Amino acid sequence: MAADVHPPGWVALRRLAQPALRLCCFPYAGGGPAAFARWVRHLPPSWDLLVLQLPGRGARLGEQALHDFDAAREQACTHLQPWLDRPCLFFGHSLGAILAYEVARRCGDRLQGLVVSACVAPRHWPTERGRALARLDRDGLVAALREYNGMPAQVLDDDEVLDLLLPAMQADFDLVASYRYRGPAGLEVPMHVLHGADDPHVDPGRLQGWALETRGPCGIE
Repeated sequence: MAADVHPPGWVALRRLAQPALRLCCFPYAGGGPAAFARWVRHLPPSWDLLVLQLPGRGARLGEQALHDFDAAREQACTHLQPWLDRPCLFFGHSLGAILAYEVARRCGDRLQGLVVSACVAPRHWPTERGRALARLDRDGLVAALREYNGMPAQVLDDDEVLDLLLPAMQADFDLVASYRYRGPAGLEVPMHVLHGADDPHVDPGRLQGWALETRGPCGIE
């Protein structure tokens, strides 16, 4: 089905009348529902697919972006409540991994599992790189996005488009820098941690700490 937003904050790329499970995806910094659009064709036909959309992005572009991690987590939890009438699986990538983890520890009563990728364990987050990105001015942020291939070159060369996109990017990096780890979550669900072998920004030695966040099994690969 076509994507829709209801309730606010979560875009439903697939919404069924009686889903067996809801896959709730938490995007990376600067990402959104479009990053998961192709997933629909690969999921079991009985699954819903929801994607978090924070204010200041996409259909919520006219809303004030959030710069504080705790505020973003609380809003995500509040807007997720109407969807928790079915079992859920959370997936998060990079910034989304930490958001998924924190939402799980706050409102994951029906959570069946947590999958995270491209992210060190919460006790090691944010990294110094993450803090540095939040301190950059406009020119520095654009240079960093060029270095990390964070946006197409034609976007980075268009000042008018950047005026629309950069405030949300800056807000996401502020979310990263404002995160504070509060100790083990004590989750009761299986966890799976994915790590790219050639990812230069994630220290493999800082992945093992994910296993300390759950009493369930934790696979790291």
